[in-house]
Amino acid sequence: MSDELATERTCLDWYQIVTRLGEQHGPASREPLPLGNKSDPYDELVYILLTVMTRSQPRIDRAYEGLCHLRGNAGWSGLLATEEDELREVLEPLGFVNRRLDQILGTVRVIEEELGGSLEALQGLADHAALEALVSLPGVGEKTAKCVLMYSLGRPVLPVDIHVLRVSKRLGLIETRASWRVAGQQLEREVPDDLKYAVHVQFVVHGREVCTGPRPSCGSCVLEFDCPAAHLAPQLRSHYTGT
Repeated sequence: MSDELATERTCLDWYQIVTRLGEQHGPASREPLPLGNKSDPYDELVYILLTVMTRSQPRIDRAYEGLCHLRGNAGWSGLLATEEDELREVLEPLGFVNRRLDQILGTVRVIEEELGGSLEALQGLADHAALEALVSLPGVGEKTAKCVLMYSLGRPVLPVDIHVLRVSKRLGLIETRASWRVAGQQLEREVPDDLKYAVHVQFVVHGREVCTGPRPSCGSCVLEFDCPAAHLAPQLRSHYTGT
């Protein structure tokens, strides 16, 4: 199946894809930010750390609200003075509690102790330097860093999450066997800067609502006719998740 998909590519260009997905899901707005994202880079960083390995948006939103309550008026530094049992209770519904706790507290500690309690310094850095600064923080990977750069700082980068990866592979835009890193590099090269934000937002929404992992709703997809995966046998298409 992978070889079959890898030999085909959608005949649509990026502008056509964005236009069609915009007709189905609406335009990718920046005000307000979609998908729960935050305009402040520090807020966005904590928020995105909660989304990693989590598919439930309501759980993510509740966990973020819970952390905001625990931090109080002190800002994110307030988490460092919070009882770990209270933090664990908030993070429990997301799973991987110990890992999340270490990532969040480790990141907050570095920002507070080494960066003056703010990520505003990123504003003065070039894209690659800002990316390097973010991925140097505990538990911060490239996707998380690019979300901060794209949503909060308006940089022309393209975060690749499971939905972006799945939709891109099913459309034949990248090789089906491409790793996350290779896929990210290819999409960064091929997607025009002025479309990177829209591609990310619309692919995430499309991956959540239509081009889902187990059972994609190809009959409801505006890209069905031009999608190589849509013409595979249903059992092959439904099992292909893009990872």
